[in-house]
Amino acid sequence: MPATSSFGVLRAYLVARPAFSESELEFIRTLFTAKTLRFREYFLRAGTVPTCSAFVVHGCLRTYVIDAEGREHIIKFQPETWWVGDTTSLTSGTPSQYYIDAIEESDLLLID
Repeated sequence: MPATSSFGVLRAYLVARPAFSESELEFIRTLFTAKTLRFREYFLRAGTVPTCSAFVVHGCLRTYVIDAEGREHIIKFQPETWWVGDTTSLTSGTPSQYYIDAIEESDLLLID
């Protein structure tokens, strides 16, 4: 999905919340980078320190952990118009305990 139309989804999300002026929305637009994840492509792997969070424009991701026996335990799903990332790990600079991957092709807008 082109970055321009991706921002349209984020713009609609933001407009539905507190009032933003056009100049504020244009500034916010400059803070994001578009990225597409393929099915099962990772956004984040446990043990790494994330460098960004993302807004899900299209698609769906899942956040999960893997236990000592190798079983996956899904913590949550992030469908369209949700935010995805490990904020605690991002702000503290510590490795994440979560895996986050796309369960279908997904278009994201990344922000660091």
